Amino acid sequence: MSLTIDGTEQWLDSYRPLRFDGSATTSATLPRGPIRNLNLMFRSSRLNGEVELRNLIGPGQLTLGQSQLAILLQGAAQVTAGHDGHAVLSEFDSVIGNQSASTTVTGSGMLAVITLTRIEG
Repeated sequence: MSLTIDGTEQWLDSYRPLRFDGSATTSATLPRGPIRNLNLMFRSSRLNGEVELRNLIGPGQLTLGQSQLAILLQGAAQVTAGHDGHAVLSEFDSVIGNQSASTTVTGSGMLAVITLTRIEG
């Protein structure tokens, strides 16, 4: 994707996060055809937000904190949350970290892990 932000063009590769101000003037072209795009938008006066790409290498494991969620971008994974058993994640499924029980994702593939933290005061 070619993304122009406030007049400056940037080429984005697959799975490359890019942070920019949501009030910026933007436009995009898709020279290689249709894509799926993940956007994280938040009120910066109240929250901090980060997107990290995590590659689960077979089989890998990731435990989510209560302020995190994960989206399976590619591959195969399952989630275990406390004593509630297992659930299979399909491509683009998401899972939210649980405050009262450990939430663990296992498998092989690429995850987008989103962490939101509240700004105090």
